[in-house]
Amino acid sequence: MKDPLIFSAPVFRENLFYDLWFTDTITKPLDHLLNFIIEALASSDDSSLPKNNKNCGIIYCRKKESTEDIAERLSKAGVPTRHFSNSI
Repeated sequence: MKDPLIFSAPVFRENLFYDLWFTDTITKPLDHLLNFIIEALASSDDSSLPKNNKNCGIIYCRKKESTEDIAERLSKAGVPTRHFSNSI
C-alpha cells in the first residue's frame, strides 16, 4: 500500500464498558457472569425497543473450546448466545 490512510481513535468511549475477570478468583464464575449479564442487559427487557437499540455484549475467551462452552451454557441458562472463533 502506498500512502494508506490511517484512522485512529481512543478505545475508551462512554457507550462501552470494559471489565476483566480472573476466573480463579471467583467462586462460581458462570453464576457471576450470568448476574453481570442480567444486570447489564436489564434495560433490554423493553419489548418496545427495536432489536438494534437493545444492549448487547461480547465475551472474549482465550480458547475456542472455552468460547463454545460458555456460549452453550449461557444459552441453556436463558441468555441467547452465539460463539465465534477465528481459526488462524
